[in-house]
Amino acid sequence: MSGVSGGVSGGVSGGGRDEHEVVFVRGDEEWRAHARAGEGLFAVARACGAPVETLCHGMGACVRCKLVVLEGTLTPPTPLERDRLGNIFHLTGERLCCQARVTGPARLELPRPRARRAPTGGLAGGR
Repeated sequence: MSGVSGGVSGGVSGGGRDEHEVVFVRGDEEWRAHARAGEGLFAVARACGAPVETLCHGMGACVRCKLVVLEGTLTPPTPLERDRLGNIFHLTGERLCCQARVTGPARLELPRPRARRAPTGGLAGGR
């Protein structure tokens, strides 16, 4: 696999029992990080350079940070996640990166980037 890797900085000591490897993948690319148990997945992704999309900067409003858990476990879905994604997360494996926290080693799939749409007129398109 060709790809990018990076580590989480900011006080994470190597080899600690509560430290876990988290791998974000998209196609042939991957980004690796070591995260403390309980650390927010959004922060872990940002620290290792994983390209997690967001419009709300991790507040759970835009649902752009959706990813799929391929392996491993995270904290249980929050009420906000269940509201935004529904209660079928156990079938789809989908989670919101901004809501989930690390509980152990995990391998997570990032979606392909969304195509940018051209503006469609209206008030923003001119009068």
